[in-house]
Amino acid sequence: MLTLELLCLLIVGIHITVAATRAPSPAIFLRRVALVALASWVAEDTCLHLYNFYAYHPDWVPYIDRMPLMVALIWPGVVMSSLELAQRLLGPLRRRLVPLVAGLMVLADASFMEPLAVKAGLWRWFEPGFFGVPPIGVLGWAFFSVAAMTVFCRTDRTSARWTADLWVVVVAALYTAPSTVQP
Repeated sequence: MLTLELLCLLIVGIHITVAATRAPSPAIFLRRVALVALASWVAEDTCLHLYNFYAYHPDWVPYIDRMPLMVALIWPGVVMSSLELAQRLLGPLRRRLVPLVAGLMVLADASFMEPLAVKAGLWRWFEPGFFGVPPIGVLGWAFFSVAAMTVFCRTDRTSARWTADLWVVVVAALYTAPSTVQP
């Protein structure tokens, strides 16, 4: 597991370095990466406590409560790259659709990655679903991403202050946790 985590860390580091150098404001980009990492931990750790639908393999290190730190560090790359791609594809005239389109990209990504990660034993679900993954296994991260990107798209139009971006931690967690309740 340590080799996998080190490779993930290398990939995350390369992504952040390259994306920050290409960003119009590297400081804002890096702040948002940190906030998405924090928001992903808050949302997922909350869901782990509330619903107990799944658990990570115990060999991940380090953990922050019930979630491996590396998972929280990976999600900003997924969210921020989807946001950038949707912005480029849609352009400024359709910016209201950016969070939705980017969220659909995250949904597609999670639809492939989630079953592969479960098959590899990185985590396991206690609920039934296709290829060992219940629908919420992919939908939860799509909901999270739409909420996070909506905050960033709104703050882009109103302010570049860190206090506006900080809302991503609250909004993404609040939007994700209730949406993951299964009947």
